Amino acid sequence: GGVYALFASGLTLIFGVMKVINIAHGALLILGAFLTFTLWDELGIDPLAAILITTPLMFAFGWVMYSTLIRPLRGAPLSSTVLLTFGLALVFEGVMGLVWGNQSHSARPSYFNESFELGSVILPKAQVYTCAVAIVVLTLLYLFLTRTWTGRAIRAASANTQGATLVGVNIAGVSALTFAVGIATVGAAGSMVSVLYPFLPGSHYIWIARVLSIIVLGGL
Repeated sequence: GGVYALFASGLTLIFGVMKVINIAHGALLILGAFLTFTLWDELGIDPLAAILITTPLMFAFGWVMYSTLIRPLRGAPLSSTVLLTFGLALVFEGVMGLVWGNQSHSARPSYFNESFELGSVILPKAQVYTCAVAIVVLTLLYLFLTRTWTGRAIRAASANTQGATLVGVNIAGVSALTFAVGIATVGAAGSMVSVLYPFLPGSHYIWIARVLSIIVLGGL
């Protein structure tokens, strides 16, 4: 549940400000999982600690992705961004297949098969740790959106774009930052997914279907 909430928060944040449904969100989640797997497999970095690396990497990638591909379509019909991001999802899937192959991967840290025992209740450590990290990241995102001027600018742009512009909010800059923050949350969620679920490049179809269901039920 924590992973789903974190994954969905980025997509609904992007839609709220930019009115862009990022169909590539699932592919970016799997990209974050593959980056985490590589850090764990090659360097021995714990998958959850790898969030400190994958999150800024995905933030930078999101900024570049917005600046080069999404920004030119600002103001275009919603269908245009849906088609673009769906195409990007296919491209990302192909690139991940070339780099990591199309077989299933998963990160298995030392605590993966361990559990906390509270009487008759057994809590798998991997799920407990990922839920705790998800809560921390979501709390930080909440504080950023509610306690900083940049966060208030993002919320203002989401609530009323024209009103935000009238009081001096740079909508173009806020849009770029919002997209990058949304992709950064995907990087964190991808690190958690690498521990909890096996994944391969084509897994993004399952995840984008789930997150679209979540944000439709929870509210765009």
